[in-house]
Amino acid sequence: MRFWIPLFTSAMVAGPAFAVTYTYDFTAEYLDFTSGGTTATGTPTDDTVDSIADAAFAFKDTGISGTLKFSDVVLSTSGNQTFYEPIEIMLNEFSAATDIPFVSLRIFKDGAVESLAAIRSPTFPALSTNFSTIGMIWTNTTGTVFDDPDFLASLDIGDFGLKQLFFMNQRDDGPPHGGYASERVNFEITTLQLRPVPLPAGGVLLPLGLLGLAILRRRKASA
Repeated sequence: MRFWIPLFTSAMVAGPAFAVTYTYDFTAEYLDFTSGGTTATGTPTDDTVDSIADAAFAFKDTGISGTLKFSDVVLSTSGNQTFYEPIEIMLNEFSAATDIPFVSLRIFKDGAVESLAAIRSPTFPALSTNFSTIGMIWTNTTGTVFDDPDFLASLDIGDFGLKQLFFMNQRDDGPPHGGYASERVNFEITTLQLRPVPLPAGGVLLPLGLLGLAILRRRKASA
């Protein structure tokens, strides 16, 4: 025990940095075709399928809410793009389960143009099948949001002009049409509130290790 506490403490001080996740509570309002202009594509009109777009459309009058979870783990960089671990979306009103998973969160910055987008897997289900997807795209033209290296900890929805969360039924009928959205329902995120970030496990163990070291030193001094 006399040797374990100092070694443990030293390991905690010199240990690797912990990945941090940031969870935001959000609310969103239905973005109809007239108010959304060309950024919205209407209502679910494909009566042959009951999709996640239909589930979302049921809340066009009341809006939706849930959580968005971001990770600060960088997967790769390419030019003016940085790819983080995929975002996690949870909805309070209906299931957020989709047929195509997210593979990354893309942060794009080119001068004053910045965007944040949830990137889905490029692998689609079999041809001529319906599949549900969720998309998210935020953009701004201030060019300053992503200058802060800790921007994921201080996202302000007011900084973005476009802040869409959308739900689609898609099909891939092959050439010449390829993949297309037979249904798409758009919501605009209206509020975004960061939850307190929990202290990593190491952050709790480190003070305990330091306390143990202090006790050991006190015992040595009194011996």
